[in-house]
Amino acid sequence: MGTLKKSQFALSSSTSMHGSTKSVTTLISALDEECNIDNTYRKVKSALTGMNIDHQIVLINDGSHDRTMEIMNLIQKQDPKVQVIHHHTPRGIGFGYKEGIRKSTKEYFMYLPGDDDFEENSIRTVLEQMGKSDIVIPYHVNQEVRTAQRKALSGCYTALLNLCFGLRIKYFNSIVLHKTRFLRALTIHSDKFTYQSEIIIKLVKMYKCNFTHIGISINERASGESKAVNLKNFIDVGIFFLLMCYEVYGSLFARREDLSITVKGEV
Repeated sequence: MGTLKKSQFALSSSTSMHGSTKSVTTLISALDEECNIDNTYRKVKSALTGMNIDHQIVLINDGSHDRTMEIMNLIQKQDPKVQVIHHHTPRGIGFGYKEGIRKSTKEYFMYLPGDDDFEENSIRTVLEQMGKSDIVIPYHVNQEVRTAQRKALSGCYTALLNLCFGLRIKYFNSIVLHKTRFLRALTIHSDKFTYQSEIIIKLVKMYKCNFTHIGISINERASGESKAVNLKNFIDVGIFFLLMCYEVYGSLFARREDLSITVKGEV
């Protein structure tokens, strides 16, 4: 993954994909999700096969201490389209996301958490938008299933990012669908939860990619605990804000000629 060049944006992904085969790599990462990982995989697999999409599934066990690794290995034995990566210790969602990009052999790329957060209908809703814009950015229409603390933190985070970078993104951390070649061209610094925010800000703010918002539903967590709210992630968010402000507004990136890139068919 490196620096984006004008030639990499010569084609607009808002162009219709008629006459070509849709293909997507779906990355599922999990840390201690033995009760949820199999359901997550099955819903993703059902959506992909039901829509007749050429696909690859990458499962990442991010240092689990439960049976997550064992279950992933069983899934891989049953499905030749599955590839499994095991981490001995937790490396972070962003780290695994970058691994998934490198492993991808398909045109599009989408990440899902392994905590059974999304039903098949929601996954299908996102995949149905494939080829209609550079990025498909879902937002959650039933935030009431989250705790009050989680909703408040998420709302503040989204509002602050939009304010700082002049954006109108409804939600940054859902199951976003990207073109793989755009992701490969980016330098992604974050190894933690801020990775998707970094990607969206760079592609939309710096490289003028267009995007589609789509509303989807999420599930209330049935088993286990969320890993999103902890001290390490708060520290990561603080560092992320400083780095992104420097990259977007500082001399390192903002004054480079490459930032004049526009995408044909931009809306």
